[in-house]
Amino acid sequence: MGENTPPDNSSVTNGKALGSLILGILSIPLPFFGLFFDIFSFVLPLCGIALGIFSIVLYRKAIVEMAWTGEGGRSIAIAGLNFSIVGIFIQLLMILGVIMFRSIF
Repeated sequence: MGENTPPDNSSVTNGKALGSLILGILSIPLPFFGLFFDIFSFVLPLCGIALGIFSIVLYRKAIVEMAWTGEGGRSIAIAGLNFSIVGIFIQLLMILGVIMFRSIF
């Protein structure tokens, strides 16, 4: 093996990839909790957007780290990216819906 070849740690899952997946999944249901508790109708979607953005940052760091260390978990990181994108999109739709609903009534 050459010096620039990463070691074979493919049986080890990258922790940042797993964190990206968990935060991406958590970013999806937060606006629905805001529907049940009127006080948090704007706070929870904003927290969901923050979780989604942090999940995307963790995804990017995980991909770079996996390239250097040879760890596994690329598919987990990609799933985390997908969940976070869906979560951010749902959050933005919920915020727009709340703004439109409150402007009508």
